[in-house]
Amino acid sequence: MKKNTKVVVAGALVLGLAAGGGTFALWSSDATVNGGGINTGELNVKAVEGSLAYDDLNTAAANDWNAATDKMVPSDKVGAKQQFTLTLVGKNLKAKVNLTDGTASPSGTEVATGVSGTITKVGGTAEALTADFPVDPSYDGATIEVTTTFDFPEVATSTMNSAVSVTGGGVALEQYTTP
Repeated sequence: MKKNTKVVVAGALVLGLAAGGGTFALWSSDATVNGGGINTGELNVKAVEGSLAYDDLNTAAANDWNAATDKMVPSDKVGAKQQFTLTLVGKNLKAKVNLTDGTASPSGTEVATGVSGTITKVGGTAEALTADFPVDPSYDGATIEVTTTFDFPEVATSTMNSAVSVTGGGVALEQYTTP
């Protein structure tokens, strides 16, 4: 390029910068997303206060075992019933319910335990609880009744006049996700 042409181009550039305020820029703009609020759900199982009842399963009467004063003898069966309430709140919440076993101690005691349960939706009918029973928010407020059975076998020989500590079964509630 000739020297005169270079001078003319440089001069035009200087005049353009002076007229434009000395800067070169493209337009831009930004905005913030209106986040609002996000709330989390809840997964909970809670024993219903005052719902624990003992029942002598050898008789037809209900709730007729006094755990403080009655004593088991061989061939007795006693049931302990406890109610629990479920809280299941969350759009995509999925969980499973399992029953936990009751125990009798000290080790070697001849009192055996077993556990069974039912679940009842609000306004629904009772269903038997099976392993990994699936629940979702439609079970929010449902009642679970757990029965732990304590069985003192007829052939018991070594648990006479013993203090046997028994704990009832329980409920385990665990969330899971699906791929």
